[in-house]
Amino acid sequence: MEFEPEYISGIGKVLILTLLISVLPNYFLGNENPYLLFGISIILFPIILNLKNKKWIKRVKIDSKRAEFRIEYPMNLIGNKKMNLSFSEIEKATYYEYMIRTPAHYKIEFNGGKLRFNCSENESKKISSILKTNGIETNFYHQEKEVGYR
Repeated sequence: MEFEPEYISGIGKVLILTLLISVLPNYFLGNENPYLLFGISIILFPIILNLKNKKWIKRVKIDSKRAEFRIEYPMNLIGNKKMNLSFSEIEKATYYEYMIRTPAHYKIEFNGGKLRFNCSENESKKISSILKTNGIETNFYHQEKEVGYR
């Protein structure tokens, strides 16, 4: 089972963060030099891309035969581009339905790390059945009284 890659939304987040970091100091300092602003943006974009690419830019696949998640990081310049997460390493699985600020997504917690990926309700049912056959219970949060307000 393969999920929609999060390339465009991830790169969009990196661009927005880059623009905020490069524009806000120039605004408060009163510097209106466009070359300086452009130079800072060009330097910051690859730095932020390297720091945040594992969290924001990824593709997730589930291999039920091997009982593992396969996570690919196509923009990762330093380190591994692929990671395999065995079902035996998973400590907690939670599915969050669509809320006001976030789309429906799964959150997998493992050995001190977290994996979050967007999926629909139909896909979540398939994932929960796959995880249940491997002995992992999924918590479903979809009602206001369970989730609460932030």
